[in-house]
Amino acid sequence: MGNKPRIGGLVEKAALLLNPPERGAVLGDLAESGESSARALLEILGLAARRQAAFWIAWEPWVALLLVVVPLGMLLSLTSRLWADATSIDAWVYLGHWDWSFFQYPGVRADLLRVLFLTVRDYVALICWAWTCGFAIASLSRRTAWMNWLMFCVILLAGTVGSSTTMRNGGGNPASPSHVFASIIASTIAPVAVKLFAVAIPAWFGMRRALSGKTIALRTALLWTVAIAGITVATHATVEESASFFGWRPFGPMPNPGFDHNLGTDDDIVDWKLRLLPLVVMWPAVYMLATTTWHRFRSADLQVRHVRRI
Repeated sequence: MGNKPRIGGLVEKAALLLNPPERGAVLGDLAESGESSARALLEILGLAARRQAAFWIAWEPWVALLLVVVPLGMLLSLTSRLWADATSIDAWVYLGHWDWSFFQYPGVRADLLRVLFLTVRDYVALICWAWTCGFAIASLSRRTAWMNWLMFCVILLAGTVGSSTTMRNGGGNPASPSHVFASIIASTIAPVAVKLFAVAIPAWFGMRRALSGKTIALRTALLWTVAIAGITVATHATVEESASFFGWRPFGPMPNPGFDHNLGTDDDIVDWKLRLLPLVVMWPAVYMLATTTWHRFRSADLQVRHVRRI
């Protein structure tokens, strides 16, 4: 009988990289040839790599890579790490020093509600941006969507390596909120968790939605774009900060703190290149609206032509 690829094992999982019609034929041939599981796995991975390489001869995968994967993977990596750090600081302030008697003070209650609202708003923004990124990746290049998504995840996770944020620069003072980053949970686990659950997974769902072939209603796409535009305007300052408040600052010097000498306030003087970053996170949503509009009018035009022929 020979050593056939094990049903349900690594061989069949690797075969998912192939197109369904080709997948069955390849698995059948390997089973009949009696190849070992290891050899069969190498054969399938090699075939999948050759098929994927052939797709990259076209221009579409490179458009998705250069316009979505690289810039937005990097920007969302920086933004998600900054917001994860902010959440760690807030947790240190409120959970580490909380007393239920604080609820008797209206100012403390209002401040707690403000922090909770801003935290939820920021993570909703990340999820929305990531979903539209995944949608744009799959729409621009369906056949290389999975490979581009994997590269997006690599950039997302590795984009902040070797950099820092101002929140972490407290001089090691135990009384400083930055002392929380002495913990591996705040310094490493929290940023990775935010990147995975608020960016990578929503991008995967957005990509699956585009690959499903189901059209998005024009009204839904319009409302989605308007909502993302609103939340981007509301968070634009922290998006700009995320690209400037870290060690190697490719976008230019640190912002001028302005008259109050405090970074992150409204009077900061920010480099003009940073002002463009909110437009970068917005463009996949605009692209989704544009493609939805084009498909809608194209479908209507085809229906008109069909009626005229009748």
